[in-house]
Amino acid sequence: MFKNKEIVEMQQGIKYDPDSSPAALEHYKQVYRNSDYINKHYDLQKQVFYNYCKTGYSDVNYINKPSKYKDNRLYILEKGTEIIDNQYIRAAYRLGGECDFNFNNKKCDMFLKIIKDDTDTSEKEKKMAIKQLSRCHKKHHTLINFSLMQAIGNMQTAKGRNRFDRFDTFIYELNNYYQGLSDVVLQASSDSNMQALKEFLDSFKDVYDYCKTFYFIDKNLVDEMIKSGSKPISNTIELVRYMNLAEKKYWSTKEFIFLQKEFLTIQDYFLDGGVVLSKEELSTKLENDLGLDQEDIDELITKCEERGFITSIGNNNYTR
Repeated sequence: MFKNKEIVEMQQGIKYDPDSSPAALEHYKQVYRNSDYINKHYDLQKQVFYNYCKTGYSDVNYINKPSKYKDNRLYILEKGTEIIDNQYIRAAYRLGGECDFNFNNKKCDMFLKIIKDDTDTSEKEKKMAIKQLSRCHKKHHTLINFSLMQAIGNMQTAKGRNRFDRFDTFIYELNNYYQGLSDVVLQASSDSNMQALKEFLDSFKDVYDYCKTFYFIDKNLVDEMIKSGSKPISNTIELVRYMNLAEKKYWSTKEFIFLQKEFLTIQDYFLDGGVVLSKEELSTKLENDLGLDQEDIDELITKCEERGFITSIGNNNYTR
């Protein structure tokens, strides 16, 4: 069962960017395992370091070894990519991790200043916004906020050039690219990688195809992202709108996708109107059908209650 958790930098004695660490890559292997596109083009079972180094080969500048001098990142290589002498790699298509919404310390300080400097918002509303910001901050380096992104062409830097590193604005600019309106998503690429990035992006029909593949979101949410990404964040109301998009729409949607099997299993127990199950009966069914332990069962029941899939009617009994 999917469990959202914070991912730390130090793993197996090596310092990583959390979104491209061994723990993150294990997550990607699970959530993208049914992706036709990714399984066709990339080997999810094989992850490599991709650190710049001088080699004995004129056209090979990367090595599959961790660095002692910077945070390391693991990548998933395009199928068929040659690894010379089991360690040297040419420039290649590769997928690495990326935090979707950026609520790191620096960005949260910027958001907090917006709230505190807002003279048109009540103190009560400010306190609520600060509380929500704290929740978003805690999600920054968690699995629900990680996705794969193409590394060749440096889209990660293009996304980060927005002062808030806004995910919705990145989706807005992706749509502009597919509509032929701008090339902002290409502008951090080197000349040598520009064509490769274009060919990668053009392998998707449109922004909806791209977002379905990498972010698991449907057209309605993509359209909401595009609309939001075109707007500024200059006051508390606009910031709360942005946080709601992350917290109540995007992360909630991804959690439903990742836990869909579990949620639908519980819903099936209550298909017949008027069915009432005790927590003990529900726990027994979930243990038998899904192999869950009690801790996972308790967490799943709570999530189902929060989403309105089941309702507690007291005395540890549940119905729909």
